[in-house]
Amino acid sequence: MLTGCISINAPLPSLPPINLSATLPGISGMAPMADGRYLIVVDTKAYSNDMRFGALDAVASGGSLFSPLPVRGWESVGGVSNDLEALCALPGRGNEFLAAESSYRDADYGRVFHLRVRDGVVELLHAMKLPTERSNGKDDMGYEGLACRRIGEGRYLLALGERGGSTVRPRGSLRFGEFDAGAGTLKWQSNEIELHAPGSWLSVPPHRDIADLYVDGAGTLWAVAASDPDDYGPFRSVVWTPGRLGNGLDQPFLTNHADRDARWIVDGFKVEALSSPDARIPGGVLSIGSEDEKLGGAWRTLGQPD
Repeated sequence: MLTGCISINAPLPSLPPINLSATLPGISGMAPMADGRYLIVVDTKAYSNDMRFGALDAVASGGSLFSPLPVRGWESVGGVSNDLEALCALPGRGNEFLAAESSYRDADYGRVFHLRVRDGVVELLHAMKLPTERSNGKDDMGYEGLACRRIGEGRYLLALGERGGSTVRPRGSLRFGEFDAGAGTLKWQSNEIELHAPGSWLSVPPHRDIADLYVDGAGTLWAVAASDPDDYGPFRSVVWTPGRLGNGLDQPFLTNHADRDARWIVDGFKVEALSSPDARIPGGVLSIGSEDEKLGGAWRTLGQPD
């Protein structure tokens, strides 16, 4: 049984902003909101009542501000989430997002949530399923990246990233799907594409080829790989582009612009979130969020690579 459900009509708790100029919770996924802040997800497990969503104002006056966000509607989607690892905004649908759990576990979970943020509350609209033929949560396999590209009115091409780095699946992989926001349906392709970070990444144990994905307005797909040998590091991440997303499931991925080398090497951080840059920081190309285990998290902007 899933526990910790919040009644749709129950009053929500008051959660004041926290000044986080020094520290930040670990960030497992991140996407921009309409007001310039970032919605983030935290990989809280189902047995915990800790927060799962928050709003980050990365460049607030006096230091970054983080606000945990209450959630309405868990019981309408099968209960509280387990291990949210990916998040993407739905362009053209103001403050609507998709958030994905990492895997199935004992035939439970394995969900993609369609949600919106309104008046400081995360409202769950409905839940759909991850690909069902594998990733049961006990084989060290899991999905950690989700990118959404608009391809029509209410229609989105999705790229889902399996992290790799396990005995069963040593390399990462991409799976593509199409989400129809109006109908509330999600269709996954049956085939996958192997994806691995550039360079000698396999020599960096333990590694995950895909810790997150992000697609920009031009259709460029960005990916980050991360290494976390211990709860205190040393962490290392590499960011690159494996190609471009197409305009539908008939040709979802184009690799003619793939990087042969990493664009950025981020030492000291386990980057698990990629997103658009904050418009208030000149020269930004991407923003990153880290999940540095017992060291917490960090938000940074990436400028033009050398």
